[in-house]
Amino acid sequence: MTYTLSLNNILDTLYAMAALHTLTTDSPEPILDPDRSGPVRLIVRNAFADVCLRLVHHIVDCNLDGETSSTDNSETPPTDDSDIMMSLTLALPRDFNPSMHGVLRRNLEQAVALTALATILFSQNDTDRAETTLATASGHISAASSLLTARKYTPIRWI
Repeated sequence: MTYTLSLNNILDTLYAMAALHTLTTDSPEPILDPDRSGPVRLIVRNAFADVCLRLVHHIVDCNLDGETSSTDNSETPPTDDSDIMMSLTLALPRDFNPSMHGVLRRNLEQAVALTALATILFSQNDTDRAETTLATASGHISAASSLLTARKYTPIRWI
């Protein structure tokens, strides 16, 4: 099953998380400026790649706005406000509950946003919050991995 993640949706989540971070600290300055989204967009793309690497055992294919294993990946990604679509095709177990597709996609978006936020916090020497954020991202990735792992049922012996 292919899950397509929108960079703009992830950025919205990331900006909301950053605003919450600013509200819950003594920092008078926001940690992200939406007017300077170019570098943040690149950080989100890198965070997507990181999440893909951490789910590699479940991934059949991965596409970062045209960057695939079979294309020339030397082009620089756009830094304007155009939406970049990132997708990954996941191998689903036979017992996967179809009602969980939306939950899994949203969980992947949150993992990408949290991984990007952790990178930003590390760059600002806010190590404690960065590590907490990265641990939360790991929790989302573990939850996704759990959904993608086939459950082994022990057969009941009828005597």
